[in-house]
Amino acid sequence: MQTAIEPRVRRRVPCTINVAGGQHRALVLNLSRSGLFVQTSLPADPGTPIAIDLSGPRGDESIAVSGTVVWRRRISPRMSSTNQSGMGVRLDAPPMAWSELVGDAPVVTATAPSAAHIEYSVRLAQTGSPRTRRLVVRGGCEQEARDKAI
Repeated sequence: MQTAIEPRVRRRVPCTINVAGGQHRALVLNLSRSGLFVQTSLPADPGTPIAIDLSGPRGDESIAVSGTVVWRRRISPRMSSTNQSGMGVRLDAPPMAWSELVGDAPVVTATAPSAAHIEYSVRLAQTGSPRTRRLVVRGGCEQEARDKAI
């Protein structure tokens, strides 16, 4: 969910998630103006509607948000010391208090690329690993963008 338009802010916020009639405690690890990552051992399937109650920035109030699970990551208990199980959530309509919680997330406006520099999204994969990374590279042509990414 991280994009060049909406950078993530690292913030640990305790929360309660409500999914399909069930409720359990979790921890938000990072957030942006339109989404968040929830660390939980019970991530929901992508496309699942979810309601989340977060502790407010001053700790004395609760912020209720709702959204849709966009992706999930399940980690075996053996690997939980190095990676985190969780899910990425896109928010439907964040309340005003959400902006205060996000706080210092900069607003970056997207500009139309010039004809000389076109943006390309390049997906890189490590040999022998299922993990990938997405880079946005500017270049005059596709080959130039690939060369810059490498």
